[in-house]
Amino acid sequence: MKKRMFAIPLAAALVLAGCGQRYTRSFGDSEMYSVEEIAMAMDTVEDEFEQDDYYSRCDLHSLEFDGDAEMTDGELERAKLCCKNNGLPEPDEVIRLAGEFTSPIFDTGALDSCTNYQWNYSLGRRNGGKWFIYDRGVG
Repeated sequence: MKKRMFAIPLAAALVLAGCGQRYTRSFGDSEMYSVEEIAMAMDTVEDEFEQDDYYSRCDLHSLEFDGDAEMTDGELERAKLCCKNNGLPEPDEVIRLAGEFTSPIFDTGALDSCTNYQWNYSLGRRNGGKWFIYDRGVG
């Protein structure tokens, strides 16, 4: 009986603890951005996982910058339109990160419970300022 009483509080503590945000970072190669600039973009995504009411219950596993290939004029134009439609500042630079996380056990919204997801995070900034997320999701 004592084992069950111990297991229930332990399971509850693990669920309530959320993610300790111990995850791996991969910076790839870039001719456009320094490691520090990529790290600042990753910090922005990490902040969302720590501060957002929903994402704080997820477990972030990794963030990766896969190179400059996604940073095209077409992506910048898409970012400007997306930001305009969502009341965000118009970026003059964009970066895309790939991330992997596990959804929470309970109250998952549109996500499946306790499932690994691989999402892209599109971030923009203006005049070398702070990165902000303008799009996220699969693909």
